[in-house]
Amino acid sequence: MNDNIEQMKLKAFKILTIASIAISGTLVSCKADSNSPGLEYMPDMYRSPAVEAYVDYGEVEGRYDEDAQTMVEEKFSYLPPLGTVPYNGNNYMTPYNHGGPIGVDKTHGLFEVAQDSAGRDGAKADVNPIAWSEDVVAEGEELFGIFCIHCHGEAGDGQGSVITNSNGKYPTPGPYKAELTAGEIYYTITYGKNAMGSHASQVNPVERWKLVHYVEKLIGKEQGEDLIYFVEDDYIHEDDALIEMIYTYQKIASQLKDELVLCSTDYPYLYVEAENTRNFIGFKKHWRLINQSLCTYLISKQTLQKYWEYYEDMFLNNYDPYEKPLHELYKKINCFSPMPSLSLHLANINSIYGLSPLKDWVKIWNKNQY
Repeated sequence: MNDNIEQMKLKAFKILTIASIAISGTLVSCKADSNSPGLEYMPDMYRSPAVEAYVDYGEVEGRYDEDAQTMVEEKFSYLPPLGTVPYNGNNYMTPYNHGGPIGVDKTHGLFEVAQDSAGRDGAKADVNPIAWSEDVVAEGEELFGIFCIHCHGEAGDGQGSVITNSNGKYPTPGPYKAELTAGEIYYTITYGKNAMGSHASQVNPVERWKLVHYVEKLIGKEQGEDLIYFVEDDYIHEDDALIEMIYTYQKIASQLKDELVLCSTDYPYLYVEAENTRNFIGFKKHWRLINQSLCTYLISKQTLQKYWEYYEDMFLNNYDPYEKPLHELYKKINCFSPMPSLSLHLANINSIYGLSPLKDWVKIWNKNQY
């Protein structure tokens, strides 16, 4: 009797063992990944979740987790290190694309700077991307007082305290030259020149351009007082017309090393005759050389004073066309118009020549309404 019971127990044990193995094999075979351990216990202990900065983990597939959002804000959204340069579309914050002077590693200790023999010449045409304002010039003056005045002097004449108290040990940088362009001043601040070291580590790109504005004031080139825009009362303009004209004036004048006149309208009638012209790249538009304009244009105070007799002649005499003295002036000084146009002369809206192309003038008209 006891033997039968033992045999029954052994038989039952074998059946249970075989069944357990079969079930285990079935469970394991359900996993498609042969490398997976199958059912995992507390996987976060050895598989930490990858959390990326600035990813909104607070809301995933329509489910909001307030604790997760707080964790991201407090632990992962740190501010970037001081001095980090963001790329936000502003060309003054992007990497500088002009190499330093040849040998700048030996003369100024700039060992990691790319060198380019044409770097300074290339920089001369650069336009200051920081718009002129009295506040900007004031900030530039403050920076000048911190970093520049001890050598260049309060008036920019090269008679700072370091120079005057050195008993001739340090050479004077001399007064700022009138022909210096904004881009060239910025280049010098960035890489240094002669005894002046690089100030790129002391002033960031924005501060350098503000310094440029103040140095130009010391030279006598302050933008706020130099350019004059004559405009008739029957024109409509793009929102950024004046910005384009001011920066373009500085850029093309630097290239030509001469004063010029900028007309804001691309007049269709000027395309009737086949004439040779010259094209330049302005701030954000192309500009072409023209030999005629109406009485809406940008000009420097210096040019206006120099050629005042042409304007007196136009005011006092009844020419046909009225602007004939201006056309004579353009034989001595270059005049440019933008492509496409920055403004529309409404008096010519029914002209047989049509409107300036490539513009939605109805949209611009509606934006100009008050």
